[in-house]
Amino acid sequence: NPGQFAHLGAKAPKGTLCIGPPGCGKTMLAKAVAGEAGCNFFHCSGADINSVWVGSGVSRIKEVFKVARANTPAILFIDEIDAVGGKRMNDPQAAARDFNNTLNQLLVEMDGFDGSEGLAVIAATNLPDLLDDALIRSGRFDRQVVIDLPSYAERLEILSIHCKSLPLEESVDLSHTARMTIGMSGADLVNILNEAALIAGRTNKKTINESDIREAHDKVQLGKERHSLSFSDEEKRHTAYHEAGHTIVGLIVDSGTHVDKVTIVPRGRALGLTHFIPQGENLTLWRKQAENRLAECLGGMAAERICLGDTSAGVSSDLKNATQLARQMVAEYGMNDTLGYAAFGHDLSSDTKRQIDIEVRKLLDKAYKQAAAIIEEYRLQVDQIVAGLLEKETLYRADLEAILKGPSSEDSPAA
Repeated sequence: NPGQFAHLGAKAPKGTLCIGPPGCGKTMLAKAVAGEAGCNFFHCSGADINSVWVGSGVSRIKEVFKVARANTPAILFIDEIDAVGGKRMNDPQAAARDFNNTLNQLLVEMDGFDGSEGLAVIAATNLPDLLDDALIRSGRFDRQVVIDLPSYAERLEILSIHCKSLPLEESVDLSHTARMTIGMSGADLVNILNEAALIAGRTNKKTINESDIREAHDKVQLGKERHSLSFSDEEKRHTAYHEAGHTIVGLIVDSGTHVDKVTIVPRGRALGLTHFIPQGENLTLWRKQAENRLAECLGGMAAERICLGDTSAGVSSDLKNATQLARQMVAEYGMNDTLGYAAFGHDLSSDTKRQIDIEVRKLLDKAYKQAAAIIEEYRLQVDQIVAGLLEKETLYRADLEAILKGPSSEDSPAA
């Protein structure tokens, strides 16, 4: 009802900028708005506007807005606007001048109409920091809408909607699927359900069960199983001890995550993996949780040293992840008492860099000692996890909790 707002002197916003990760529904939202408004919808991509021909970007911007104005009421949707609306470059090269001219023409077009014309511009980007300040000022893109990754309730609703057309078994628990897909977009969820249908179809099933969805989730998030990889019994044993180290530490400490499963089936580029899922949406990482995550990372290395008497090159990824987190704790999160409460950038003195390296080393040493102490205390459970992996290849949360709560661990204190 535009008349109601016009009577109050309100003007419709010229542009709306949708910000969010890929696959979260920015394009779908723009189409839905056009459908609800009952107006024409025009779609273009920022990447399609620029080309190798000098001047083509300016002419395409003019043409897009000309067509949209001729078909009002309309919504013009510009996807990946960062490809055409990035910060202007101070460069004499022809390509840079052409890019700047294209952006300038977009600014002119945005200034060349008001909300009363019946034309609204919606743009989308997952890189808002790259946009030119002149483009996102008031009077051009007045509204900025953040479309973030879905929450648990939103993931459950997305799964429920897309499962309506699928023959699911009654035993399928979509709430569990929603819990283990934290950090996934709506497009990822749809992909998981499609993969589950393909997996069920390959085995001539008439319905999709829980194991199909689990396998589809693992394939999408962790990579495809590599059954063709030749694996000796000794390598399986080494991998099992490595993963058991991650697992037992993850079961004991509170890092804001819990162990969902552990497997020695090779996936992607990994020979085995311990899959952690957040206990909740995890909007905040606390210092103690970060320290415990370091211990989880180093649990595999500690298990190799304690149980096998040696370490393999398989710890390289763990060391990289642990070092990265430790450096963030020291240089970004202020989780360090020696260097004070400061965030350090890249332009640092040699002395500051040396101090950061020392504090990172202290955090890693402390985390390794914590992981080693847990493995030594729960050595029997580590061996039981290894035996289970060698027998079944994959152990789930219930299997691991049964091992941890066994008679041999009743008197062991949990950290």
